[in-house]
Amino acid sequence: SHQDEPPKELLYDLEPELLRGVPLHVSLGKCGSYWEIPDNGMLNVNPSLYKLSMPVTQLEHFLSHDWHTSRWLKYLALLVLFNSR
Repeated sequence: SHQDEPPKELLYDLEPELLRGVPLHVSLGKCGSYWEIPDNGMLNVNPSLYKLSMPVTQLEHFLSHDWHTSRWLKYLALLVLFNSR
């Protein structure tokens, strides 16, 4: 049925090399330090952090966040969410 399909506004053809993901256990590594705002600004990609990601064909979970929330709050929320399943 049409109710099972996502709205067309949410569909986007992305170049395959742009879709990258980081395993959850990696993103939670170092006690959530990856969720802290980078010293060089959020628009500058740190090459060593970029290497944590890998090309993927699909994402099981998409985590969006803001840079104003404490890294600890994000880290704890993710631990609770993914360990309560």
